[in-house]
Amino acid sequence: AAQTFATAKMNTKKDGTLGTPRVPLPIATKSRDHTVDKKTVFIMKKLILPLRNRVKQLEYPFKLMLTQKIEATQNRFTSWRHENDLFFSIITWVLVATVAYTLLNWFWGDRGIFSGWSLEENTSTPLERIKVSLTILGGTGGIGYLVIKFRERSALERSEADEKLVRAVQQLGDASPQVRIAGVYALADVADTYEGPYHQRVVDILCGYLRTDRLLKDTNGETRYATNKDGFLNYDHPLSSDGPVESAILSIIASHLRPPQTTSKNKRNKTDLGPWSSYRIDLHNAILTEQIYFVNCHFKQLDLRRATLFDRVIFSGSHFFEAASFESSIFKQVVDFGQAHFDFHSSFQGAEFKKDALFDNAEFNSTSNFSEVTFAGNSIFYGTIFSSICEFSDSTFIQDTCFKEAEFNLAYFRKCTFRQSADFTPNKIETLKRTWVLDSDGSLLDGNLEPTFFEADFNIKLRGAGKIIFPEYRRPSASRAGPSKVDGLPEGARWVDFETSEYHSLPQEQQGEGSPNEEDQPDEIPPTDNLPQDEGGEEDGDE
Repeated sequence: AAQTFATAKMNTKKDGTLGTPRVPLPIATKSRDHTVDKKTVFIMKKLILPLRNRVKQLEYPFKLMLTQKIEATQNRFTSWRHENDLFFSIITWVLVATVAYTLLNWFWGDRGIFSGWSLEENTSTPLERIKVSLTILGGTGGIGYLVIKFRERSALERSEADEKLVRAVQQLGDASPQVRIAGVYALADVADTYEGPYHQRVVDILCGYLRTDRLLKDTNGETRYATNKDGFLNYDHPLSSDGPVESAILSIIASHLRPPQTTSKNKRNKTDLGPWSSYRIDLHNAILTEQIYFVNCHFKQLDLRRATLFDRVIFSGSHFFEAASFESSIFKQVVDFGQAHFDFHSSFQGAEFKKDALFDNAEFNSTSNFSEVTFAGNSIFYGTIFSSICEFSDSTFIQDTCFKEAEFNLAYFRKCTFRQSADFTPNKIETLKRTWVLDSDGSLLDGNLEPTFFEADFNIKLRGAGKIIFPEYRRPSASRAGPSKVDGLPEGARWVDFETSEYHSLPQEQQGEGSPNEEDQPDEIPPTDNLPQDEGGEEDGDE
């Protein structure tokens, strides 16, 4: 650029116009220095990149080794401290007494913070100094004596608690149901009296007892079931002689999971917990024949995976502060989670509800998983709020389904089966910013742009009967265009004839017969047997 400017300046005439160039302009070529710089950068990259990668490879082992060293040091210190626990207790209380003495003399004295540790030079005598020294030594010794006596008393209480705990466990293993019930209440008394670590210990013992197989067996080791009036076995009613004990355990656990009665129900919050609400309730693989009545209980963690529950299950008004898992569980009777609150992840994946499942006015403040669930009875989610992702994919709704006035943030009903009525009437007063599943754009789509009801099946016998209800509106979409419903169903859903041996989806030509506008369609839909089968009319699938 400099050479070009100099050449142009030399060729400028006196009148300011440009003349014929006397010297041709230099041709732009790659300079040798530029080539050298590129080679240098290339060589530096070849050298630096392997070194940087090597540093990254060594970074994780170094951090792991450092963490292990710190943990080993902490474990050694903790072990040494436990071995010298009495010495540490005495030193701690001596320091506390010294600080308290210093502060009190500072408040009461007139010579600063060390008023209690100095004597007036004019009035103090050797005898007074000796008295002060002996007083300090006596106070230190008295503190040590009190600490030792306190430790002895604590050890005696622990020994007494352990002895009562062992006796209660022995009662729980007795052959008599009355003795086992007495053992249950004795365990609860130990937890209430001595508290501390005995809470979780007693909870684990009671939950472990419920996880054992206590059903009656025949001579072949098979479970015995009650007999119906017609003489057939009732597989929903297994025989058990441990029902009263089981009922007592469930009642005690529920009473210790409720907040104190002095607290108003409307003013309860996370801090208003029951005595056992801070501990994990582990009932996985349990087989329970008695009713579970956990109304208004507060749970930290609840594990009911792969459990079989033969009687009613009631969790209405309960609060789950951490994870709650009901995966692959079987609920033989009615289940009630009305007005329950789930603050953390909850999972019902693979569960089976043999009777009605009630989740009306429940709140799911975190992710909820209802995928692969079988709802054999009515499923009620009236007014339920799903503040985060809720997954219902691959679930089956055999009876009526009600999501009326439910609010969704991010919902998935892909490949679901609705054999009877389904009511998705939205709430007129919306709490969430984004509340309806028919918004088939934005955050309600995954990476494949599949709608919320992708390949969801609905009973064609109910088409036009007013039992499949979806909202008539759809919010404006900047990314996608199209009707909110096709033949009365949301985008991606389809009508299915469930009465065939192997039900199949109707062809796309038959789903859009008539006007695509829902208002132009007739109220009465002819029976499915009279529907035309591919008569060569227009196809709506390509619109």
